[in-house]
Amino acid sequence: MKNVLIFLCLILILPAKSFGFHKSLNDSLVEEAIEYGVAHKKTEVLKFFEPWQFKKGWEGCLVWTKWCALASSARDATRKYQLVDSNLIAETKSDSLLMFNFFLLGNRISFAKNVHSVIKIDTLILQPVYKRNEHLASTSGFWPDDPAYHAVCQHYYHLADIPPDAKIELIVIKGSGKEIIFKIDLSKIK
Repeated sequence: MKNVLIFLCLILILPAKSFGFHKSLNDSLVEEAIEYGVAHKKTEVLKFFEPWQFKKGWEGCLVWTKWCALASSARDATRKYQLVDSNLIAETKSDSLLMFNFFLLGNRISFAKNVHSVIKIDTLILQPVYKRNEHLASTSGFWPDDPAYHAVCQHYYHLADIPPDAKIELIVIKGSGKEIIFKIDLSKIK
């Protein structure tokens, strides 16, 4: 009985690690993200980003949250025996955009230049405020067979428009008209 009481007291006293998507980062979340990056400095890059990755076959999406960005910066700094720059922390905390990276495959070298995306939250449709698409894709591991090319596109959305606990559909529309739909529960990622 005494052990059970001690365990319950520890649960109530110890600070809980936060889960879920955060529009803003307080000092505790900054520290948590940095600790995560430092602790995972030797983790292979795809494994490191796994909590923020969503896949459809060979194609995928990475949700680049503030927490993810800071954890990644801490990982990179630690690997170089450096500290996370305070200016970077301030810049990350003040960022008002949420970025999505798309890893796409296509059959033409220019397939990615007209990629578009939207976020659907129930009946609300959000358009990106900024897009950076590769105009010339790189050859894929399938070259010379189809899909012969791969590209990374980055699309940015206003954080203020996206509820932190939303279940979103991120719809990526390739130039060919083909849609890839990623269902993302933002309450389950940092």
